[in-house]
Amino acid sequence: MISVSPTGTQIALQLGDVTAQIAQVGASLRSLRIGGVDLVPPYPEDSPTPSCSGVVLAPWPNRVRDGRWDDAGTVRQLAITEPKLGNASHGLLRFTAYEVAQTETAAVLRATIVPQTGYPYLIETAVTYTLTADGIDVVHTLTNRSTGPAPVALGTHPFVTIGDVDPHDLVLRIPAETAFETDERMLPTGTRPADATLREGARLGDVSLDTGFADLTRDADGIVRHSLTAPDGRQ
Repeated sequence: MISVSPTGTQIALQLGDVTAQIAQVGASLRSLRIGGVDLVPPYPEDSPTPSCSGVVLAPWPNRVRDGRWDDAGTVRQLAITEPKLGNASHGLLRFTAYEVAQTETAAVLRATIVPQTGYPYLIETAVTYTLTADGIDVVHTLTNRSTGPAPVALGTHPFVTIGDVDPHDLVLRIPAETAFETDERMLPTGTRPADATLREGARLGDVSLDTGFADLTRDADGIVRHSLTAPDGRQ
C-alpha cells in the first residue's frame, strides 16, 4: 500500500502483528507497531518529519561548527543548514527522496551522495529494513565511488517509545562510560564520565537528556544493547 505525504512515498510493511512505515524522504523509520502498540511515536502523515525523527544521517551525523572542516589539510566549507546555530547539521541526505524497492516484509532505500559544496566525494548508500517476528532489523551500506578515500560517518535519529505507557515512567538503560559535553550551539567541547544511573537504568521522568555517549560496553556477542523498559517489564 502506497500513499504520498511531505515525507514522500510511504512504504508500509507487515509481518503478522508487526507493522512498520518507512518514509521515502530521509529513509526514516516513521512507524513501528507490534500487537497494536506503537514503538515509534507517530506523527501526522501530512506533516514534515519532526525533529529529524527516524532520519538517516550521512555522510556525517550531528553538527559541523560553522560548516568548516579539515579534510587531510584542505579546509572545506559546507553549506550552513542550521542557521540558528551556524552549523552544517545532520549530513546531506536528510531531505533526499530515496529510490525504493520493497516486498511485503522488507524495503531497500537507496540514495547517492554526489560531490557538492564542501564535500567533493561520491558515495552510494542503501538502507535495508526487514521485519522480524519481534521487531525490525536495519542494515546500512555505504560504497565509496570516489577516485580516492572519502571521509564518511553514519548516524540515525530513531525515536522510540512504548506507546501505551506514560513516557515519564519508562526506564532507559545506556551501557556507556563516557558522555559528550556540548556548548550553546550543541557542538561537542569535551567529555565527562557518563551518569552511572544510566548504566543501571534511569526513569525518563527523572532525567533530561540531549546527549551523545561513547565507550559503550558490548555484550558477549559483540553487540551494544540499549533498552527502554515499561513498569510491567515489557522492553
